[in-house]
Amino acid sequence: MENLKLQGIIRGLFFSIISLYFLSVSLLVIAPTFNIFSFLNLEKIAWLYYAGILLFLIGIFFLLEKYKNTKNIFRDLFLIFLPSVIVFFYGFYASDYLNLKVNYQVFKIFATLYVFSGLFFLFYVARGYEKIADLLREIFSFPKFFLPVFKKEWLTVCAVILLMAINLFFSVYNLGKFAAVDEPLWTSTDGRILKFWNNVSDGELWKTMVSDKPGITVAIISGAGLQFENPKDYEKNPIVEDKNETSNLNFALRFPLIMFNLILLPVLYFLLRRLFDKRLALMVLAMIALSPILIGISRIVNPDGLLWILTTISLLSFLVYLRDKSYQFLYWAGIFLGLSILTKYVANLLYIFFLLLIFVEYVINREKYEKIGIYSYFKKHILDYLFLVLFSLFTFYLFLPAAWVDITRIFESTIFSKAFLSVWPVFVGIIIFVMADLFVFKFKIFRNILNFLVKIKNKIFFIIILFFLLMIIATLANTYLGMKFFDLEAIIASPKTSSAFNGYFGMMLANFYSLIFGVIPLSLIAIIYISCVNLINLIKKPHNKDYQDSYFYLVLFILIYYFASTFSDVSATVRYQVIIFPLALILAGIGISHFLQIKNVKKYLPWVVPFIFLVVFCVLSLIAIKPFYFSYASDLLPKQYVLNLKDMGDGSYEAAQYLNNLPNAKNLNVWTDKRGVCVFFIGNCSSGIGSEKSFDYFVVSAGRESRTSRMTLSRYYGGNKSIVRLDKLYDFQKADFYLKIGGRPNNFVKVIKADKFWQSESEN
Repeated sequence: MENLKLQGIIRGLFFSIISLYFLSVSLLVIAPTFNIFSFLNLEKIAWLYYAGILLFLIGIFFLLEKYKNTKNIFRDLFLIFLPSVIVFFYGFYASDYLNLKVNYQVFKIFATLYVFSGLFFLFYVARGYEKIADLLREIFSFPKFFLPVFKKEWLTVCAVILLMAINLFFSVYNLGKFAAVDEPLWTSTDGRILKFWNNVSDGELWKTMVSDKPGITVAIISGAGLQFENPKDYEKNPIVEDKNETSNLNFALRFPLIMFNLILLPVLYFLLRRLFDKRLALMVLAMIALSPILIGISRIVNPDGLLWILTTISLLSFLVYLRDKSYQFLYWAGIFLGLSILTKYVANLLYIFFLLLIFVEYVINREKYEKIGIYSYFKKHILDYLFLVLFSLFTFYLFLPAAWVDITRIFESTIFSKAFLSVWPVFVGIIIFVMADLFVFKFKIFRNILNFLVKIKNKIFFIIILFFLLMIIATLANTYLGMKFFDLEAIIASPKTSSAFNGYFGMMLANFYSLIFGVIPLSLIAIIYISCVNLINLIKKPHNKDYQDSYFYLVLFILIYYFASTFSDVSATVRYQVIIFPLALILAGIGISHFLQIKNVKKYLPWVVPFIFLVVFCVLSLIAIKPFYFSYASDLLPKQYVLNLKDMGDGSYEAAQYLNNLPNAKNLNVWTDKRGVCVFFIGNCSSGIGSEKSFDYFVVSAGRESRTSRMTLSRYYGGNKSIVRLDKLYDFQKADFYLKIGGRPNNFVKVIKADKFWQSESEN
């Protein structure tokens, strides 16, 4: 007994000395910020710190046998380094000098990592782990649920591989032969990808926050292509003979993004299978993997190309956790949420939605939780929610070097991001209120509210589903009546300014317009069908309840996203709502699965037949729109309308190739409203409004008509009568080259010879 007490005293003394040692060295590290200590050599001080760590590790090695679990090690490490870290944070945030010195980054990384280590220690204790291996085993136990599929269901594996192969075939077709809007922000010599990796290689980690998106996943994944092609080799050069070489750079930077999404498709399938069943999962995977819109956006170096699959995996993982109470899915939901936020700040909406789902789950399925009671339910789930937040923030921290040296970067992309700017005080206030009610008042306040909601839940669900269905019907009616009530095309053409003229209802219809005509007709029919079925079930009796819950959660997220977009005065164009498309296709899959379960249908129609039909239908849709996948519009949309007026540069390459084949192309002067044309055109090219050049040809597109006309007319009626009336080019009928994208006459790219245009103007 005395020996144990003596060993404890020796261990405590050893740790105290080590803690004081690190505190002293930390004070020396920040000392040069004061003039009186400017003579100190930081490199020698750093070696003192490293030597101390070595001594500490040796001491731990001899004392390790006294620890029965890693929890005690975490605790002692946290206490030993606490004084040192406090000093570091004071120095870093009190001195600009420290923030500008590369040599201090090691200490910054240590300090920020310490914060997360402390948070993980609290998590570790709360979950009751004894060894770190237990946590890692739980996180990476993902395969044990799905490996049996590979062993027993080889036909399913073949189906998944087939869908991946078809996806890859269409994705890489002419991959380098188009110039996407906004892509140069990422791929040029001063673009974000090259800037990110240059900052990493130079050790200037604080500069790696290259965008407010923040788009870090894009920079990391697409950056793999820099091993094969370098944007610096493609700098603008008027002597370049063959601009088609640019396609090599495009391919190198786009292909890694395609492969990343391709690799995640099986993960998506496994989650769908876990949540539903094999047949439904395959149906949904077919619609997602072969969606023209999703393939189109995945071919572009842009955050939206990754966002759709990352947010979908995070959401599905959380739904599996809610149903099965499996912690590994909670952790993966957090990890993929962190990756989603690293991609684009709009993913912060999932923080709000996941918290809301905890309450909605209780209201829907209170009978499942009667044994444990409302207090225990919310205590457990709120704590689990905090774990999810921790995993998401740590994932964000892990892949953003700027956060290693400045932990405030995490907040800039979460609660202080643009997506949270107006709502974060309310959200934080709700969190505090929930926590106070939970731990102080034992959930007495929310108990009464939730009990009331449970009583009227069927009415609430009925209203929400009815609203969802009516919005679809209203959008279809408005479209087929010739946009009589709301010009949805005009709203989408100016998504950030049209709210002033169309109101919230028109904006909401525009959101649905982009969605319902962006999926294949069969998917839309299935969505309408399952919505009607669920409305009838709410009136009569529950049917297929698990699927009904998942259906409602997905509809709820879609509506919340649309309301958030509408009240932000932004219309959700196809690109802005790309994360909604996979969820809508899951709804369609639920609808198809439900229909195939009808007794007479099931008897005469084996599920493999509609699956093959679905795949063929999707492939035909891809063939019809190839290679302009992102400009896809359902056959249900009347031919005179265009769905994606904000295209990503479709037709630029084809127009440039036409011009390049003209005689004396290198000496031609061309004006275009699509900058992508200039990337591939070998002559002189301009896209500036009001240029005084004498042009030989004009290149115009439907997607830029609104912008070009607005800017031209503002100058013209502002007194500059000498400018070229570029707005008249869009109605000019005698084009030398006319490309109808998707077979739609109003979705065009035209090449117009200037002489013809001047002659027409003089005649008028």
